[in-house]
Amino acid sequence: MQDYSKVENVRSLFAKERAPGTTSTKYSFISTTEILDIFGEHGWKIRSASEMGVKSGSPSEGYQRHMVRLHHPSENYFGNGDARRSPEILLINGHDGWTELDILAGVLEFACMNGLIIVSDIIGREKIKHVGVTVERVAQIIDKVVTGAPKILNRIEQFQNVNMNKTAAEEYGAKALDIVYPDPEKWNMWDKGKSVRNLIEPRRPEDSEPNLWSIFNITQEKIIKGKPFMHKKFAKLDNLQKSREIVSIERSVGINKRLWDLTEKTANVRLIDELA
Repeated sequence: MQDYSKVENVRSLFAKERAPGTTSTKYSFISTTEILDIFGEHGWKIRSASEMGVKSGSPSEGYQRHMVRLHHPSENYFGNGDARRSPEILLINGHDGWTELDILAGVLEFACMNGLIIVSDIIGREKIKHVGVTVERVAQIIDKVVTGAPKILNRIEQFQNVNMNKTAAEEYGAKALDIVYPDPEKWNMWDKGKSVRNLIEPRRPEDSEPNLWSIFNITQEKIIKGKPFMHKKFAKLDNLQKSREIVSIERSVGINKRLWDLTEKTANVRLIDELA
């Protein structure tokens, strides 16, 4: 069983039925708490939870998209001291007809308490439509995800062994900004070169190693949490502007997926360059 006391304010997590105003009788209700209890049987416990904001009185209120991060207390941590990290499993669900059940991997970095979302072929991403699904089917998928989640940490170790010089790091940062700001007109007002250099600048000593994992972790944290790195063109003072924190569950997952894909591609290119 799970301890729900720390997430009792996330109302949609405890829905007992589908949203009557936005779903039909074809909709298969999948209880989030039932799924979490199955994870609990495997030893995975709730770490935190959040839900999408909706207007008061909306038909989705109490049924909206929500995300739960789970950790395994006995799972071995990688690294030492502040450089420790542990695998997580993320559960995304909703009962308003707009959200599929989504189970994917994550990693918690203890140095910054930064919860990364990882969408990787290493363990896959399991998305289930709310049509004709059974608890037994969900339990099978949970078994698969639980087995694969720790494998992510092995991939992280590989990223730590990919060296990144100044040029490679700036190329990565520029591509990361293109993910967040795909419209080139954005840079009519902002200095992209300086913004990139600010983006990849370490904030903590443990992030100062010139490797791919450090660059990814620095970049992801600043983008998702809205840390200051944007630099206006022709600014008289070197004041950095905050970007907007990404609080949308859907957008956060999407950007994290594209950043992870960028990191995978960068690792492959850097390894090929080193062998050439």
